[in-house]
Amino acid sequence: MKIRIKYILLLIPAMLVFLTACNQEKVIPKIEFSLSGNQTPSSEIWNSKVEFCENEKLSAILYADHIWIFNTSKMTYLKKMKVDFYGDHQNITTWLTADSGKVDDNSNMIYAIGNVVATSDSGTVLKTEELMFRRIDRKILSDKFVTITSKDENIQGFGLESDEHIKNYKILKPVILTTMKDEDKK
Repeated sequence: MKIRIKYILLLIPAMLVFLTACNQEKVIPKIEFSLSGNQTPSSEIWNSKVEFCENEKLSAILYADHIWIFNTSKMTYLKKMKVDFYGDHQNITTWLTADSGKVDDNSNMIYAIGNVVATSDSGTVLKTEELMFRRIDRKILSDKFVTITSKDENIQGFGLESDEHIKNYKILKPVILTTMKDEDKK
């Protein structure tokens, strides 16, 4: 009987260590092992907030669930991204959300991919599956299907050119929408 109690007392600390290790595993982010050796990121960041400044003023804040940074190719990949763009008076003028994104430091382009929604402070909403932000001239561009809804209009089409505040925009190939009322008039 004394031997069994002695073994049980020895097992308790071992079980506590095992259970503690299991609980810690839930906190540690999983490492992406599906990438080959030459595609391994230089850095990975989880639940991040990155601030961008121009001329000592805040210009944007990027939030992402997961960031992979590849220094050799100068590419950064984002999962579940949100960006708040700031105006001259340090107020949020536009915010954007997307399933994923990438930043190409070679071309100075930022891409938003999957369920992209950009909303301006005036209430204009832009929806598409993919868009690009060209940092050099601060233009939003897309060659995908786009929907823009504002208090004055609802337009759709393929291709987009816009300023970063979605105030001055044009759809390159608009699609004319007909409603039941329009068809009944004919």
